[in-house]
Amino acid sequence: MSAHVEEATPRQDAEQHHGYTRVSAQALNSTARAVAGGLFGVDPYMVRVFLRDDAGFLALGINLPLPIAGGVGLPAGSLLDRVRAQRTLLGEKFTELTGAMVSRVDVRITGVANAHPKESP
Repeated sequence: MSAHVEEATPRQDAEQHHGYTRVSAQALNSTARAVAGGLFGVDPYMVRVFLRDDAGFLALGINLPLPIAGGVGLPAGSLLDRVRAQRTLLGEKFTELTGAMVSRVDVRITGVANAHPKESP
């Protein structure tokens, strides 16, 4: 699976080059892991990502353990409240970084983990 990333409005003064830019599924997967790990406060290597086409958009499936208590810079509340609060932001940040439009983000909590320092925005 790969996503095509196109510049929405090419600069008029830029030299035009024919071709395309393709972002590999591995690059999209790595980006989603990094974003999810940063938002949820876990090591990105503990995050599993599943990408699928959803009528031309990208659906993200995120499986990860969560810290039991919100660490410094992490939202407080129940595990479900914390996931709901971060799910939309995860899709927005992923789209901002990759240009791939996200239709949905499904998060599955697979266990608990020690808090990992949250990345600054």
